[in-house]
Amino acid sequence: MNVEWWRIVIAVCLVFLSGLFAGLTLGLMSLDLVDLQLAQESEDEEEAKCAKRIYPVRKKGNLLLCTLLIGNTAVNSGLSILWADIVGGILGFVVSTLAILVLGEIIPQSVCHRYGLKVGYYTVPIVRIFILLFFPLSYPTSRILDWFLGREPLHRYSKRQLKSLVKMHGPNLEDTTDGSVPGLSPEETELLGSALEFAQKKVEEIMTPLEKVFMLDENSHLNFKTLTLIFQSGHSRIPVYSGTKDNIIGILFTKDLVLIDPDDDITLKTVLSFFHREIQFVFHETTLDVMLKEFKSGRGHLAVVYKVNNEGPTDPFYQNIGIVTLEDVIEEIIGSEIVDETDVYPNNATEEKVWRKRKIDMEVLKMFDSGAHLEDRLSHNEVLVVASYLCHNISAFSSSIISYDILRHMLESCQVVEFHEDTKEFREMSPSNNVAHLVFKRGVPAVEAILIIYGKLKITAGSEGFISEVGPWTLLGIRALLDEIYAPDFTAEILEYPLRVIKIHRRWYRQALKRSSESLKEVTTDHSL
Repeated sequence: MNVEWWRIVIAVCLVFLSGLFAGLTLGLMSLDLVDLQLAQESEDEEEAKCAKRIYPVRKKGNLLLCTLLIGNTAVNSGLSILWADIVGGILGFVVSTLAILVLGEIIPQSVCHRYGLKVGYYTVPIVRIFILLFFPLSYPTSRILDWFLGREPLHRYSKRQLKSLVKMHGPNLEDTTDGSVPGLSPEETELLGSALEFAQKKVEEIMTPLEKVFMLDENSHLNFKTLTLIFQSGHSRIPVYSGTKDNIIGILFTKDLVLIDPDDDITLKTVLSFFHREIQFVFHETTLDVMLKEFKSGRGHLAVVYKVNNEGPTDPFYQNIGIVTLEDVIEEIIGSEIVDETDVYPNNATEEKVWRKRKIDMEVLKMFDSGAHLEDRLSHNEVLVVASYLCHNISAFSSSIISYDILRHMLESCQVVEFHEDTKEFREMSPSNNVAHLVFKRGVPAVEAILIIYGKLKITAGSEGFISEVGPWTLLGIRALLDEIYAPDFTAEILEYPLRVIKIHRRWYRQALKRSSESLKEVTTDHSL
């Protein structure tokens, strides 16, 4: 059987074109428009270049589809006819079928499905040529499809689907065998997931209940004690109530207190009436996205949460139930708690408190209390009495060790502390002292000796817990002045209020010893001369 060679060449070209149309139909049409848009912003320059070249062609989805299908149908029909002329009969049918199936469908579609971007990048010019060639037939057909089906919609993901995508790209990502697509870190996964969910949450879920809020009564006097409580709370905005805590009438900004003199003892109500800070109220079912917009509007970063109270026989009424801050909303967005140095609770769902040792000692703060300066040192007459007592009754202060004048100067520098009846404020702000005031604690190092002026202490000593009482003119912890490291073997707690004591620090005592020794040497030198 004589077969013209040109028929073979045409048949081979048709097989190639059949594979091209079939592969591009699957490869290009499987590329989602959203994926192509994302690929254009890829960090992989090669991927971004391919996506930018393919996107204008792929965007006209129905026109591209009609062009490829028309070309594929025409080529396959021509190939079947040509193989029938070359081989004929059943053999031609079998050969054409196998050629179209294997060379024109299976192989090219497998390649284009795996390497769709790269194949599409290099074949876009060829596709544009075929679009022009088949335009008279493909364009009307694509317009009919557009009219019936509409243009190809962009694939949109719901928030739940987006969160699933985030999880899929998280730490459990297993499909990146070549390492080309690094997964998200656990922190990034949590942050993105929380950001997608926060708009569905309500302020009631994240608010701080009123019973956990640091608040002040409008009739409070802004004296040193109140300002100290404000300082210890660590808050920049403090709700102010009248009568009961659910009756919030104002917000105090701590910066409003910059020019306040504690000695003026003015009331908090006066400060509120001067600044007129706006109170922002929000319903408990408000979603966090709405709350965030309110905070961004500049009205404030703290809002009072209220709800309708239908309980009881009375008519329904609005009731304040908590507060919500910008920090609370941000914590929900990032998916973790921001526990700063002033937070009392790590989150609003737990009763466990976060207590830290503040870097500023409360004894240092008392230096700013003008009232305290009048009472935290001994008067001149008291200095004389105490110096005489120590000099004649305590060997460590005898005139042979410390001169009387230097002892008086030392006592003038020593701090005097007066303890009054334990208060609720003291217990709330000092949880470690949620018992009677402790002057000494067994096993805790001390650097000061204590001389009682008036009041009584209960002493619990030794492992047997022997209990005794001591009163005025008792000196405790003398070893703290003599030893480099001293930890008392007893606990001293206040038994009788008020208690007034003198604190003699080891540093002052050592300096007094040194000065006395130097004075004695000077006197000895003078006599020798």
